[in-house]
Amino acid sequence: MDCYTLDTELTEEELEEYDSLTPVRGRISYSNANLDVFGLISRLRSGDIVIPRMGCNLEKLEVSSFQRGFVWKKRQMDSFIESMLLGYPTPSLFFVNQGDGRMLVLDGQQRLETLRMFYDGLYNDKVYKLSLTDSQFNRASYKTLEPDSRRFLDNTYLSAIIIRLEDGEHAVDAVYDVFARLNSGGTKLTPHEIRMALYNGKLMEEIDRINQDKSWRRLYGGNPNVRFRDHELVLRILALYMCEEEYKKPLGTFLNSFSKRYRQGSESNPALKESYDLFNQAAGAYSVLKDETLFSTGERRQLNSSRADSLMIGAMRCLAKGKTLSEEALRSAKARLRDSDAYNHAVSEATSDEQSVHTRILEVVKALENE
Repeated sequence: MDCYTLDTELTEEELEEYDSLTPVRGRISYSNANLDVFGLISRLRSGDIVIPRMGCNLEKLEVSSFQRGFVWKKRQMDSFIESMLLGYPTPSLFFVNQGDGRMLVLDGQQRLETLRMFYDGLYNDKVYKLSLTDSQFNRASYKTLEPDSRRFLDNTYLSAIIIRLEDGEHAVDAVYDVFARLNSGGTKLTPHEIRMALYNGKLMEEIDRINQDKSWRRLYGGNPNVRFRDHELVLRILALYMCEEEYKKPLGTFLNSFSKRYRQGSESNPALKESYDLFNQAAGAYSVLKDETLFSTGERRQLNSSRADSLMIGAMRCLAKGKTLSEEALRSAKARLRDSDAYNHAVSEATSDEQSVHTRILEVVKALENE
């Protein structure tokens, strides 16, 4: 996991998306179950319980294509194992039951992966031993546990909520809505992490490849984000570029709708493929500036998603018209935007409002076209 940037706190935008949830049409059913740890590990190993990965090619799963990066630190892992050995309660796991009987992990990856690593006896290619000062389990591995402790762990039950999708166009939307409302674990999933799990398909995989582009990485900064916020920003830019006229608050619902519509990717959609090409061209043009603060605002130089989406979309619109974006033109546009009260307000206040979205994109286009 060294290739990722660790970031476990939700941003203000992500919290706002949760606050703006509205009921959706669609039927789901669910049941509660108690599953023993030994059985869970066995089913993980056999593939009956699936923790999907980006690009894992699980086409037959009704909901697939993603699980967030492993974000727990070793001390969190050890503390969780100790809690299990002490018989302490743990939060419920969430699964989505698939048509073929497999269960897809919607929430619980951190706990299940920790248990699997402990049972397999490996962590970062080393023997997994607990580091628990003043604990009776300090330096213990699964193999060296006392037989009674090992049996206790094997026979410990974890509660699980198993969701079943009913027939209907809006069933997956309903799962997103329900799970977002129930998402209260120790390290909360971001709205986009839920979105990626539910609106699986080629679109998410293609965005993942775009997110690796060298020019884009220079603009966004650093390695791919473990919470997939850069992935979400790419989706946001593409969605607003292609469907700006359809945009309405809340932003999360808009992104869900786009993800559903284009989930099969660009293979049979020339317009989406063109937007990918324009995105890469825009990123390449901006990267020439070598400006690490291009997407940032404020003294702390925090990335401003509204500034980023407008700069990229404005450039993409100009490129689509055949305009050449020279380094001089981009620098001049940046200076104009710095002095634009309308633009600065639209990237700092009520940024998800329809008027703010349209205003900031228009201001960038005007600056680039030097109107």
